[in-house]
Amino acid sequence: MEQNKFLNDYPEQVVLTPNPRKIGITGACAERAYGLFDSETGTQVTGYKKGTDGQVELQI
Repeated sequence: MEQNKFLNDYPEQVVLTPNPRKIGITGACAERAYGLFDSETGTQVTGYKKGTDGQVELQI
């Protein structure tokens, strides 16, 4: 059975704040860890954070 890896079953929403530069994820799932990666180099920019409280905030 094929799975669509791009299908998101979780109700996550991303909020960007320009100053200070933050990315907030609401509706975060406790079974997932969230982190940021540089799309050009593929390197990890932030450490992973678990979505245990339903919210994750990553600072750039």
